Amino acid sequence: MMWILLLFGSSLVSQDSPGWFSAMNLICIKSNLTNTPDNYTTTTRYSFVTFLPKALFEQFRRVANFYFLLAAALSLVHLAPFTPISLIAPLVFVVGISMLKEAVEDWHRFLQDLNVNSRIAKAHVGNGMFVDKPWRSLLVGDVVKVSKNEYFPSDLLLLSSSYEDGVCYVETMNLDGETNLKAKRCLEATLGLDEDADFSNFKATIRCEDPNPSLYTFVGNLEFKNESHPLCPAQLLLRDSKLRNTDYVYGVVIFTGADTKVVRNSTRSPSKRSQIERKMDFVIYLLFSMLVLISLTKLHGVCVVFEI
Repeated sequence: MMWILLLFGSSLVSQDSPGWFSAMNLICIKSNLTNTPDNYTTTTRYSFVTFLPKALFEQFRRVANFYFLLAAALSLVHLAPFTPISLIAPLVFVVGISMLKEAVEDWHRFLQDLNVNSRIAKAHVGNGMFVDKPWRSLLVGDVVKVSKNEYFPSDLLLLSSSYEDGVCYVETMNLDGETNLKAKRCLEATLGLDEDADFSNFKATIRCEDPNPSLYTFVGNLEFKNESHPLCPAQLLLRDSKLRNTDYVYGVVIFTGADTKVVRNSTRSPSKRSQIERKMDFVIYLLFSMLVLISLTKLHGVCVVFEI
């Protein structure tokens, strides 16, 4: 029966000291995981519940929309020279079109997320059997098999590869923009795990650092067959990087979903504002200032004429 124990250190000290990992903030066994995120990732800005309030907030953050909203509100007063519909209708039309555009763009993000999270990975289910499993269902501690030209479904610890020396080649263009392949190498201790059946009775303990956004650092150790082996970035396979020039590799999931390095380096898509819109904001500020100045001047004149 295969099992993997993962320990994440919350206080990492010098590797030369006896207490390399002086504290552990998470202990999880593969069959009983409760404190790690699932492997589902999302890039959408809205949900079904939050779309209306967030989209309205985004629209009325724009100076022009807020200005015309204020003008429309003032038109409801019976002394207003304009009918309310003449100001409210154009505002509703413009805001509605903008919100529809936001909804369509976010729907495309949702479909892209759905496609990524539904990709299939081969995961070990016991007795040396690997079955198809969607990316979103992977958990920390799962052993997966990745074939040539496939993307890694999560951050993995490399256990073995199709090469006798345990080397594999990885393309990280989606992470850092580099097109040259990077060589990764597994530990000699796990070099012999190169067939599905070898994982029937696989047992190991992994201690590693907390999830973080650094793409080029990784520290930890692997306890296998009563021996401890240090881990380094050469054994780390990052989500969204691609296996190249290697028939297959075996790896164990160590970070999933929001804990993966690629997600921790990503940012939410910002609210887009064009250069024309910025210039329009300046014009609106100028127009509003002139209206206030004219109103104050007229008020002063009325006070002088009527001696108020």
